[in-house]
Parts: sequence; structure tokens; C-alpha cells
Amino acid sequence: MADNIQVTTGSGIAIAGDLISGGAIALYQRVKLIHGIDGVNDGDVASVNPLPVTISEGTITVNTIATITVLNTVSTVIVSNTASTVTVLNTASTVTVLNTASTVTVLNTASTVTVNAITTASTIKVYSVGAATMVSGRTVVPTAGTSVVLTASTTCFRVDLSADLGNANYVVVGDSNVVAATGSQIGLAVIGGNSPISVLVDNLDKIYVDALTNGDAICYTYYAY
Repeated sequence: MADNIQVTTGSGIAIAGDLISGGAIALYQRVKLIHGIDGVNDGDVASVNPLPVTISEGTITVNTIATITVLNTVSTVIVSNTASTVTVLNTASTVTVLNTASTVTVLNTASTVTVNAITTASTIKVYSVGAATMVSGRTVVPTAGTSVVLTASTTCFRVDLSADLGNANYVVVGDSNVVAATGSQIGLAVIGGNSPISVLVDNLDKIYVDALTNGDAICYTYYAY
């Protein structure tokens, strides 16, 4: 069957139209969008079956709630709202996230993602500020001069640290090389009664604590998604 059809006024079936006035009065045909290659109907365009758009080279700016999937090889995506999801499947996209509540998943190792001026070339996710979990604990240093790990492996994104108010002296926190001894201190001194210190870290087992006095302790609260 030929692709085109003949329309004869006054006969055959009715074709939807819209009468437009102003200047020359004309009847414009109403058209319902579908998509697909020649000879194939991939369905009517709808919210559940959107019209596919391919940007071969250009910039996409998102200001409203949206989901973007980047399939091509030369795209720049700027996310400026607070509820976008961006999935990058190619190897040469640039994604800039201007807020703290977008989720960006990069499935390759050659895309550039910039979040608050921090750039990475691997998978990155940007979550909302609020934590799903908040847990508090206390770690004692039994022997001064012998550091102990803050706690067993526990994933998190931040921990607040404060010295126990009952301590005889300050404690020192840092990595596994932490030293509390005066004159050779390595790490950060935490004094009871002072403001807590906050550490951005992905696991509590990366933090160690040492003390000048046997039995002094560090108190902590960690936050996780």
C-alpha cells in the first residue's frame, strides 16, 4: 500500500482540523504524534512513551524535576534544580551539579562530573543533605600511647567527635598513625567542653584515637544514608 492517501472534499472519512482565524482564514489539520522508523509504529507520544530526543552536540540545562539519560558522546548537562536524576552511559559527557539533592550515576570512567567545584572521572552520587541514620557511641583508650580504632567497620558520610567531659586530659584523633604524646603529636587534639569536630569520612574504621591518660574516651555521633 502506498504511504500517501488522497483526500476528496465531501466524501470519505472526516479528518480532524482546527479553524484558525486572523488574516486569511484557514483550516489546519490536527495531527497526533507517533514515533518510529519507516514502516514501524513505536506508539503514540505520551508521558509513559515520550518522544526520544538525541542531542549530538550541545548543552542541556535542567531547571525542573526531570530524569536525563545521556547516550551520546559529546554532551554537557547542567543540573541546577533539586530533584534531578542524571544517568551517563557514554564516555565523553560533562555533568555539572549545582545543588546537593541530585543523583548522578556515571557508568564509565571518562566522563567529567563537577559537584560544587569538586571534579571526578569515576562514578559519583550526590545525595540530599539529610541523613537516614544517626548513631552515637563512645570509645575508650585503655592504654595511653596505644591508639585504638574508633569502632568496627561502619559506613557513613560524616562523624562528629567530642572528648568525654570526664577525661583527665585531651585526646587526639587521626588516622592509624595518630599520636597523643606532647611534643610528637600527630592528629587533632579534642578537648572536653570544646565544640565537637566534624570529619567527612566513608567508614568509621578509618579514624583512630589516642590519649595521654589511661581510660580517657572520645564520644561520637555518625551519620549515614
